[in-house]
Amino acid sequence: MFHRLSIMFYKLDPRDYPEYMRCQRSTEQPGTVLMESRAMQGIRYTVPIGYLLSILYFYCYHRPRLCFADRELAKLHHYFYPSAGYSTPIGIVAGVIYACYYDGYRDCSDQSALRAIEQERARAMEAWGQYEERRKERGKSERWGALYALLPSVFAFGDSKSSQVAAGLPEKSYEDFIEPYGILSVGQQTAAPHDPSFYEHYSKHQVDALVSRAMKLRKSSEEERWLHTAGRLGSYGIVGMLLTWNSGRMFFRLFMGLGLGVVCAGVISGTKMDT
Repeated sequence: MFHRLSIMFYKLDPRDYPEYMRCQRSTEQPGTVLMESRAMQGIRYTVPIGYLLSILYFYCYHRPRLCFADRELAKLHHYFYPSAGYSTPIGIVAGVIYACYYDGYRDCSDQSALRAIEQERARAMEAWGQYEERRKERGKSERWGALYALLPSVFAFGDSKSSQVAAGLPEKSYEDFIEPYGILSVGQQTAAPHDPSFYEHYSKHQVDALVSRAMKLRKSSEEERWLHTAGRLGSYGIVGMLLTWNSGRMFFRLFMGLGLGVVCAGVISGTKMDT
């Protein structure tokens, strides 16, 4: 039912995308891959903003309003860490909405998918044309080189070893220059759809565009490294906050720990300390 609202909830036919299904952590709903990535990015951006606002609130508003005796009792961490309990769900919701609109509604629309296909084909044709020019130039230079290499054998009365000429560039077609994991490449994973009923609400081009974006994320070592680090530190943060923080309800402390872990993962992954 939800797939009618957004292509991000679309469930594909795994027989049409065998290469995608061989990716690590791939699912039959490629939109979840994009929503997971966007949600983590949302947390990565909103939680530091929440931390900054908590510092400004504490030093610029809350602490100056207290009497001198109570100022020593006021602690920054009472506002700093709990701010993630509010900013983390905001980041998750903002990331999912961004994925549904930009990745789904805008970039996976039928017109956008067809436009992207034409652009990919044009780039492949241009690269193929440049390659053919280099191959022709290489062939001309090697023919002259072969002629010069044969001259000594002409005057050696057949008693010299045959010279070896370097092979030219192999012949290729424009399909060899198609963008890896692009819409054209994804659409070529099967000759024809196995079950046309999967494409009643969305065209094959739209689903190809969605799977292409998901495959690029799954095939990106940087993205996988960042998500792995964020997931691991996020789980550590959740456990730590549930065990050590004694105020707030369970889900509030859960969001506190998740936000803290993802922000730490962003710093670690950004400095490539997790390589």
